[in-house]
Amino acid sequence: MKALKGSINPYETFIDPFSAFTRFFHSESQPPKSLNVMPYVNPEVDRLIELAELEFDLGKQNQILAKVHEILVEDAPWVFIVHDLNPRALSPKVKGYVQAQSWFQDLTPVWVEK
Repeated sequence: MKALKGSINPYETFIDPFSAFTRFFHSESQPPKSLNVMPYVNPEVDRLIELAELEFDLGKQNQILAKVHEILVEDAPWVFIVHDLNPRALSPKVKGYVQAQSWFQDLTPVWVEK
């Protein structure tokens, strides 16, 4: 396996098989087509991803993708080196702030007390 120079920040919301797995781990998603820059090649992962993309029962799709995830954890094509816990430093005057559990922060309920 050749070393990847640089880094990838997969910040986009993962809501479907393509966003979560195909673009990063399917063997046909190597550049310039998509983002499998390792390149990671595993025929069983390819088969399962293709199966998940054709499955419209979300329960069944989740079972297939759980198996893809299991294989990826075992193969470890990526090494995660940053875990952003979204630390925040706020004035006690800031009210209504609730830390989001994702990258998307809703600031509409936030106000500053005078």
